[in-house]
Amino acid sequence: FSIDGSSFLAVTNYVSGASTSGSAGGTNVVVYQWQRVPLKLRSDTYGGSGNSGPRAFVAAQLLPSLGARGITFFSIGSRHFLAVANYQNSSASANIYNVDSVIFEWSGAHAMFQAMQFIPTHGARDWEYFALDGRSYLVVANERTDGSFNVDSVVYEWTDSPGMFQAMQFLPTHGAFDWEYFTQDGRSFLAAANHFDGVTYAVNSVVYEWSGNDSYFVAAQSIPTYGAAGWQHFVVAGNSYLAVANFRSANGSNYNVDSVIFQWNSTRGTFAAVQLIPTHGALDWEF
Repeated sequence: FSIDGSSFLAVTNYVSGASTSGSAGGTNVVVYQWQRVPLKLRSDTYGGSGNSGPRAFVAAQLLPSLGARGITFFSIGSRHFLAVANYQNSSASANIYNVDSVIFEWSGAHAMFQAMQFIPTHGARDWEYFALDGRSYLVVANERTDGSFNVDSVVYEWTDSPGMFQAMQFLPTHGAFDWEYFTQDGRSFLAAANHFDGVTYAVNSVVYEWSGNDSYFVAAQSIPTYGAAGWQHFVVAGNSYLAVANFRSANGSNYNVDSVIFQWNSTRGTFAAVQLIPTHGALDWEF
């Protein structure tokens, strides 16, 4: 992402330690900035020469996090934000998944991000930002609490006064991993990737449609998925598609499960499966 002509990368670090059994929850999000590197810092590696110096992404800031699983950059007017989805605090004795996720705002005066809002979340996996009817929204994918995977995910609306996000709708989800916002035929949708309900991975994922008259989302279509981990919307040759990344079989014993491409049917106003693609523990699609 770019701010005031500078380019950045940000990475979420979920686990610290020598293996995946390390400590989740005590790591930092690292923000890297594309900048000139002093020649003494291995300029040969980056191909720099002379006095110009090489360029590379250099760690510019550490943002404290708790097992962060997702990060989203967005701008509202001239203000710039990073929303970090914190998943768990493994050092807590109870309620380890009930942790605040954090929205950081860029401070031009200090050339750094500063925490500006803490939002209670439950095993947060993902943030999705979108603008609709001139308003700005964030939706969080809440995967779980300590005792249940059936937990609401929440849509937040930006309010200029007092300059923060406020909860405006709670959507029932089941081990939610991902949200995808998209528009089709002048209509606005949110697709939830429901991963697990505590019993089975054969959980329907839901496409919600924005009801402009009522100013909230309503369930428009329920789609069979298997450990859904991500949605991707895309358009090819004027046709609209949704791709779901299916992670594992219904009972969780097999990761060799088809992911599915769905095509929009304008007449029916729904998506229908058009292609099955063999995948193995699929987590994401990118178009």
